[in-house]
Amino acid sequence: MGDPFDVVSRLQEQEIRRDTRIVEEHMGRKLKSVSDRIQRDMYQWGDWAKRPQFWANLGVTPFCRILGQLPDREPRDFRLDPQSMAIHKAVMGLEDSYKIVLYAYYVQNIRHEDRPEVFNPRGVSRATYYRRLDAGSVMAHNKAMRMMEYAQQGL
Repeated sequence: MGDPFDVVSRLQEQEIRRDTRIVEEHMGRKLKSVSDRIQRDMYQWGDWAKRPQFWANLGVTPFCRILGQLPDREPRDFRLDPQSMAIHKAVMGLEDSYKIVLYAYYVQNIRHEDRPEVFNPRGVSRATYYRRLDAGSVMAHNKAMRMMEYAQQGL
C-alpha cells in the first residue's frame, strides 16, 4: 500500500516502457501521422495476425505469397484478443492496396526499402507505401475502436 498517486505513476511508467519496447522490437521507425497508441495497437495486431488461416483465400494472398506467406514459426496457442480481432476485421474491410502494405509492415515486418523489387513493379513507390501505411493504420485502428464501442453498447 502506498500513496495512490505514486502507484498510478509507477503503473504509467511501466506502460510507457512496455509500449516503447513493443515499437522498438519491431521496426523502430516512427510513422509520421500515427500516434504511439495506434502504432502499439497495430504492432500487437501484427503479432496476433501471424496465422496463415487469416490470409488464405483473400484477394491479397498472391501478394502475400510473393513476400513469403508467413515466417516459419512453431504453432502458437490461440489467444482471444478482442482488440486485435476488431483491427483485423477493420483491415479486411480496407482496399487491397492498404491490406498489402499493412500486412507487409505489421505482420511480415517488411518495409519498402527491404523489398523494392516487389513493391515498385506493382505501382507501390516508397512514398506511396508510407502514405498507405500511415493512412491505413489510422483508418483500421479508428474503425476497430468504433466497432468495439458499438459492441460494448450492445448495438
